[in-house]
Formats: sequence, structure tokens, C-alpha cells
Amino acid sequence: MIEYATQNGVLSQEPPSPSQCYNDIKNVGEMFCTMTGQQGYMTFLWPDLVVMCSNAYLNLSIPFSVTGDKIVECPQELKEQFDEWKKQWSENKEYAKKALCGHTDGNF
Repeated sequence: MIEYATQNGVLSQEPPSPSQCYNDIKNVGEMFCTMTGQQGYMTFLWPDLVVMCSNAYLNLSIPFSVTGDKIVECPQELKEQFDEWKKQWSENKEYAKKALCGHTDGNF
């Protein structure tokens, strides 16, 4: 069990200290939730390691094996994986923006 999972009897949604890996998860989550029309990032569920959006009908899982503890620790090799994941989603965002903006007729 992750120590920071409960604080004052309530499930914590934030790690106990800043984590670049967690920041990348939130950034990717915001892109995913916005691009899928789900009104933005809502939270990250630590037990399941899943991003939830404000209008949650699709969730986003991390596409590689990781634990909550490793996300908090964020060793260099994991940071590089998360940075690459964020880079790929940034490219997806730009592609989607170009694709949608190119359709002024409403057909997309």
C-alpha cells in the first residue's frame, strides 16, 4: 500500500511531494480529456493508475508498466518514459488541431 493513499481518512489525489512523472500524467490527462471532448482533466486514481476526465466516459491508462511508488519516486529512466509519452500526446494534440481546424464545413 502506498503511504500517501490516505490522509486524515480521505483518499489522497496528490503525491506527498512534487513529482515530474505525476506532472506529466496530469499534462497528458488534460490533453486526452480535452481532445476527447470530456471537459478537461479531473483526477488521477492512484489505486488503478488511471486518468479520469471531468465528463468521464473514457479513461486513460498509462501505456507501460509502473507502480504508484515509482511515479512518486520518478527515477530518471521512468521520467524519460513519461516525457516521451507526453511528447507523443503533444504531437497528437497538434495533429488533431490541424485536422479539426481544416474542416470548416463541420464534417470531421
